[in-house]
Amino acid sequence: MGFPVALENFPDPDTALESSWIPYIHDKLAKGSEKIILIGHSSGAVASMRYLEKYKAVGCILVSAYWTDLGMESEAISNYFSRPWNFKTIGENAEWIVQFGSTDDPFIPVSEMRHVSQNLSESATEFQYIGYEDKGHYISEDFPDLIKLLKQKFK
Repeated sequence: MGFPVALENFPDPDTALESSWIPYIHDKLAKGSEKIILIGHSSGAVASMRYLEKYKAVGCILVSAYWTDLGMESEAISNYFSRPWNFKTIGENAEWIVQFGSTDDPFIPVSEMRHVSQNLSESATEFQYIGYEDKGHYISEDFPDLIKLLKQKFK
């Protein structure tokens, strides 16, 4: 569609440390610009929300988003869950936010996705939740609904 796209391996992909990921997104991927669209899947969705607590973006797409450490030490050490979420600021720092979720996700309970959705729908300027019952954790090379969404946003 004529936009530059950055898809890179993040530092410490196993622990997904907030202290590594947020500066990496801001400095390396966004290069300090607010003219970005964040697309985050799972831990990347969590990082995208924490990013928006500090920085602005044009838009944000969250896939399999969650807001707690799910009772897992491997999630807790990332430090994303060590303080309350500021959903109001997250919503205000993006012109629009779209969240994808699926009730059959084997890793993220739908209650987690619904909590994120409820809070962002109350604070975001423009928010949309797109829910499915058969997409699992969105582990696929094809995501036609994402492409369709981006085309709609940039007609």
